[in-house]
Amino acid sequence: MPLSGDCPHILTLDVGGEVEERTPGHILRATQPRRDSTALTVFSVSYLQSGLPLFLVQDRYYWTGTPHHQLLPTIVRIAHIWDASQLILDATGIGAGLASFLRAELGSRVLPFVFTSESKSRLGWDFLALCNSGRFQDHAPDASIEYIQFWREVQAADYEIVDNAARRMRWGVPDPLLHDDLLISAALVAAGPGLAPIPQPSYIVEAHDPLA
Repeated sequence: MPLSGDCPHILTLDVGGEVEERTPGHILRATQPRRDSTALTVFSVSYLQSGLPLFLVQDRYYWTGTPHHQLLPTIVRIAHIWDASQLILDATGIGAGLASFLRAELGSRVLPFVFTSESKSRLGWDFLALCNSGRFQDHAPDASIEYIQFWREVQAADYEIVDNAARRMRWGVPDPLLHDDLLISAALVAAGPGLAPIPQPSYIVEAHDPLA
C-alpha cells in the first residue's frame, strides 16, 4: 500500500509536429499516415512500504498541429496548476527548442531526455520494469479521447531485441496510422532522476543455529 503524505507531481512530455490540426471531439481514427502529436502526462508520486515510488496517472493532454510557441504558456500553466516537481520531456530534434524555452520558464525542474537507439532501449526496459512491478498505474477508465488513444497505442505496441549481447530493445507502435505519442509520454516517467527509494529501517533476523 502507498504511504500517506503529500504526493509530488511529475509531468512527462513527448514533443510532436506542428502542422496538423485536430478537430475537437474527434476520436483519432486516421485513414492516412498522421503526423505525430505532442502528448503530456501528469503523474502523482507516492511511495510503497518498500520505499519504492509508485506513479499514478492523473491526467493527459494531447495536441496535434499546435505550434510550439502556443503550447509553451499552456504547458507552463499546467506545470503551475499541478505544482510539478519535475517536467521530463523529449528534447530530441524539434523538441530541443521547446525544452530550452521551458527551462527558461521553469528552471531546473525541466529535465530534457534525448532519444537515441541506446537511450530509448534503456527507457523501454525501465518502463517495463515499472509496469511489471505494478508501479505504473493508470487512472480509472473513462471515455476521454486521451484515455482511449493511450490504450490503443499500448495494444498496438511491439518490440524486438536487436542486439542480444547488449540486450538492446527496439520498441514502439509500428502502425504508421497510429503513432505512439501518449505511450512515449507515459514511458518518460521511467527516465526521471531524483526519485530514489525512501530509506527504510534495517532489521536483524535471528537465524536458527543448526548446531544448537
